[in-house]
Amino acid sequence: MSPSSSVIQSGGWVGCSYNWYRLFDQEDYRITKGVRHQWQYNYQVSYNGFFYYPEGLKEYYASLADGNTYQYATDYQCLAFTTKYSDVTDNSTDYTDSSWPFLRYADVLLIYAEAQNELGVQNDAITYLNLIRKRSNAELMDAYPGQDAMRSAIIEERAKEFACEADRRWDLIRWGIYLDAMNAVMYDDAGIHKERSERNLLFPIPQEEINSNTEINTNNPGWN
Repeated sequence: MSPSSSVIQSGGWVGCSYNWYRLFDQEDYRITKGVRHQWQYNYQVSYNGFFYYPEGLKEYYASLADGNTYQYATDYQCLAFTTKYSDVTDNSTDYTDSSWPFLRYADVLLIYAEAQNELGVQNDAITYLNLIRKRSNAELMDAYPGQDAMRSAIIEERAKEFACEADRRWDLIRWGIYLDAMNAVMYDDAGIHKERSERNLLFPIPQEEINSNTEINTNNPGWN
């Protein structure tokens, strides 16, 4: 956990919440390696300051006597920042050349596990879920927990696996649980209230489309 030589000049505001972080087993590579546990913003260089994550590392950093100042915060500066997009040519640029994952093999495997669970093919549902967990050093599922519990396990696995890949909203909408899931956590880690409503389920119909089509006399719910 030595201080990183890469200083964040700008950005670093989009990360995952502690509610997401705590879903994982402690030795899961997706948090031990997939989340940044220490970093430095440009304004911290003058006093050798660093942020750390999660808050549970407080005692560890308090025990260090290396001349640096370590701190934890509850705002946008201190979130569970993924390392998924850190393989870039130049860390100092705002717009990097990191590849965007439109579809990964992990998505194919979990979609297949989901389909097999809905069809009642228990062994395949477990097998393909465990392919993801084994690769990630996570605890394997050793027995079929029932269709509903298996569905929940797959829903949670997709939350862990595809964080910051723009999949979660569409998953929750297609499962019909977007409003329930999002409103179950009314405040983010910075204490910002984020209640969702029916308006958040669909985009608005462009006004020019409504004006040019006599068969459309109202907009989507919440957009009138």
